[in-house]
Amino acid sequence: MTVLATALIVPVEASAADPSAPTTPTAGVSATDSATPPTAAADPKTAPATTAPADTASTPAGAASIPTGSPATPPQTPGVQAAADAADCAVLPLAPYGPAGDAHATGSLTYRQTACYRVTAPAGVLVVANDDTAVQKTVTTADDQVVCAKSAYVSCALPAAGTYTLVLEGNATYAAAYDIAARSYATTDGCLPAVATGFGQPPTAGQFATEDQVDCRRLDAQPGARILVDTADNDTPTGGYRIVGPTGADACASDGYPYGCVLQGTGPYRVISSSTYHYVGPYALRVRQLSDPVGCPEIAPQAFGAGASQGAVPCRTLQVPAPGPYRVGAPVLRADGSTLCPAAGICVFDAAGRYTAFVDGHPKSTTVAFVDMKSTAGCVPTSDQGAVDPVNRGSLAPGAQACLQLPSPTGATLLVAKPVLKAVDAALADSFEVLNADGTAACDGPLTNCRLTGPAPYRLLVSGTVAPYAVSVFRLDQPVGCPELGRDGFGTDTGASARFDASHPLRCFAVPANAHAAEELFQFAGVQGSTLDLGALSVVGGCTTGEARSGAVSCKLAPGAATVIVRGPASDAEFHVVRRDVTAAAAGCVPTATTVGGKPTALTFGSATAAACVRVTGASTDEFRAAVPSGSRVTAAVFGAPGAAGSMTGSGCIFPCAFGGASDYRVVTVPTAGTALPAGPVRLSVWRTATAAGPPPECPKIVSQHGFTLTGTVGPDHPAECVVVPVKAQDSFDLTSVDTGTGQSRPWPTLLLRGDARNACTGSGEQIFRCRIDGTPAQGYALLIVEGTNDAVVPYRVEALCRVTQCGSDVLKLTAVSPGTAPRNTIPTLTLTGTVLQRTDTVRLTRTGKADLPVTVTGAALDGTSLTGTVNLTGAAFGSWNVVVKSADGTERVLANAFTVVVTSRDQLTPQEDGSKWEGTKGRTPIKPA
Repeated sequence: MTVLATALIVPVEASAADPSAPTTPTAGVSATDSATPPTAAADPKTAPATTAPADTASTPAGAASIPTGSPATPPQTPGVQAAADAADCAVLPLAPYGPAGDAHATGSLTYRQTACYRVTAPAGVLVVANDDTAVQKTVTTADDQVVCAKSAYVSCALPAAGTYTLVLEGNATYAAAYDIAARSYATTDGCLPAVATGFGQPPTAGQFATEDQVDCRRLDAQPGARILVDTADNDTPTGGYRIVGPTGADACASDGYPYGCVLQGTGPYRVISSSTYHYVGPYALRVRQLSDPVGCPEIAPQAFGAGASQGAVPCRTLQVPAPGPYRVGAPVLRADGSTLCPAAGICVFDAAGRYTAFVDGHPKSTTVAFVDMKSTAGCVPTSDQGAVDPVNRGSLAPGAQACLQLPSPTGATLLVAKPVLKAVDAALADSFEVLNADGTAACDGPLTNCRLTGPAPYRLLVSGTVAPYAVSVFRLDQPVGCPELGRDGFGTDTGASARFDASHPLRCFAVPANAHAAEELFQFAGVQGSTLDLGALSVVGGCTTGEARSGAVSCKLAPGAATVIVRGPASDAEFHVVRRDVTAAAAGCVPTATTVGGKPTALTFGSATAAACVRVTGASTDEFRAAVPSGSRVTAAVFGAPGAAGSMTGSGCIFPCAFGGASDYRVVTVPTAGTALPAGPVRLSVWRTATAAGPPPECPKIVSQHGFTLTGTVGPDHPAECVVVPVKAQDSFDLTSVDTGTGQSRPWPTLLLRGDARNACTGSGEQIFRCRIDGTPAQGYALLIVEGTNDAVVPYRVEALCRVTQCGSDVLKLTAVSPGTAPRNTIPTLTLTGTVLQRTDTVRLTRTGKADLPVTVTGAALDGTSLTGTVNLTGAAFGSWNVVVKSADGTERVLANAFTVVVTSRDQLTPQEDGSKWEGTKGRTPIKPA
């Protein structure tokens, strides 16, 4: 490009002390532009469409030094050099609308270096465009008063016509290039013809020949009109726009509504378009007047079921005949263009009149629905006895809702449901709502238990993303066509059959008021040979299985009659449905042993609706744990226990399952829905893991001070073994479990704390189990259960290593030795009592002046309370001896003079001992040595 204006470049003189120190500018510069463009204005060079550039804040004049680092922007302190007299500045002519042509200037500036230009312009908005924030722009009057100062994009409100000085100053440590043009937006010279503002007209086309091009077009509209402007391009940000008034200032203000802006002041108005992001090429500008719009087709309310209004124009003029709720397929605007309803859906009109349905953005379809929600036009009468009458079927027109008029009175309770879809079935519309005569929601509750409120008649509306629909309505408060469902016990499986066909995907059963318990278990499953894929069962009162091939749900029934609803496919299929009592009076619930490791109860399941129940009793302070071998394909719930364990609808009781807090429980087990039946009997174990007094008596206490080793065997009839492990807060063990037989079925360790069902040990595969005691254990112990994982007989070894200095609170103690005396020249067996006594301890008898007598340890109690050993007393000095025990960690305990060696005949005396003292003692008192 040719440069017409040559700037006066004024370098900054550096001081001798600091060559980078800036000089003080001759005029102060305001950091705020007096005509900051509003958010609707766009930077001709850099800003995205409809967004004004951000102002770059300035730091106070006199910054000390250039910041280090490239290309970090130094403090932006615009300065006007005193040596740069305006008369010495080059002339920068105003650029016209369209490409700037030769009316621009280029150059480069380093930090604090300046250039200046003289610009003659009329009063109004002057725009100086340059896309490099490394160059600061300052506009001053002839007497050096700052009008505005910014980087990148400058929009100045010039107070009067005249010649102004434009000073550029480098802000970067590198040589920043600039290419600037100045335009007055106050002029209309060069403006293109007026843009079209009606709907249904094509966008105004334009062409950006250069990056610095700015186009002006007249906007013929009245003050107060609401205008929406966009670039009619969703994909590429080709240009920005702003609406200006006579002075070039922004003249269209946002008032909080989502669409458009309102024209301010007086005209003439113009639309200014500019390139963004260096774009060169064609662009499209779309301007629409939203207040009293022109070109929108008029439509009246449509009947239900009728297709929505079609057309290419993205708006409709709505003829609203009366106030009330209407469904409109687009946002709704008032006559002044303000928004009444911001989104498609139900729009409540407060008055009759003309409104605009506005399809915002760039729609692929301009279909607009407009339906009076109080109307019954297009509604088809239907039945509310869906267990007897055929299912309602139909197909939705594009954008339409089907309307089914219900015969039900106010206060009736309904269930609304579509058929359960088989894997091969096509999708069905699945959005339903029930309205009263006021056009408002009529359901007090979900569609599965909808109590009708408001005035009749009631209508069921159907909509969705697919056209076909099928829906059944069932009157819950007055059911018709429901045969009685008898009750089975555990061990019987009579139930009833529910058959479905293309017209009847819903069936029901009655449960008489005097024939049910307070809580019952309901099960369903497809009959063998049926084409059933999925089904669902619900009992009026709030329990439901959800859709499954088979399922079970427990329900707490209120006094009075109950209704069981079974939904299936709209095709030939059959369910078997069964109900059973799960209260304390449950028939067929058998007792079970609760000893840890006791023989399990064998459960058999002959069908998908079979169920087994075992009864567990105990004190409310007892804690229990139920388990089955892994892979058993059964699901369970515990009834009688407080909490979620008593619900078959959620997680139920996931094995292994802990429960407590009551005195009578029913552990109910059913085949897992959607899986094959168990191949053989399922072994259910229920163990009492804690009592108020402490751990179960069948579980011996062990010494855990530094670790322990356990060996044993588990199998089908003895699935677990247990020990009591003394522990304290923050104890930690590394534990390994080994199958010492085949090596293929190592038992699983579970470490339980009282009141906590979680396993304190974590690990899997061949890893070491990490067992950690968090918190303070009740009664100072944990229960370790070593459990088989399958039906095999498995010999095992479990080794635990304490990972802290000492596990548990027990310490080595020695309290007694028995017997307390023994004759010389014998080998007696001694029994030591105390705590933490182990086979690895060293035991000896000591006496001052005599050699120690070692005790050979022959055994120790598992709980560490006793230890046995033998001692050779041949030639031992008679009299008192100390008993000393030393543990493997060096801890030593002494019982002083606790053991006495005696003589029982004169022959046991040595020559050094005084035999004259034998007479009269007869061995009862040791003879004093000579």
